[in-house]
Amino acid sequence: MVSPTWPGLPELTRIRDLRTPGSFIRRADHQDPGAGRELHHRLHTLQTGHRTARWGIH
Repeated sequence: MVSPTWPGLPELTRIRDLRTPGSFIRRADHQDPGAGRELHHRLHTLQTGHRTARWGIH
């Protein structure tokens, strides 16, 4: 288990955050409106650096 005080945790979290929109990109491309909305929200929070934004599971 990774300790919350581990200095690499923020970087690891950013890598995970960049990886997760992939499934939403594919689903939005197949006309899933919910996935499109969630993708837009996630990309917006990544672009603006909004680190406390909540992401839906959709």
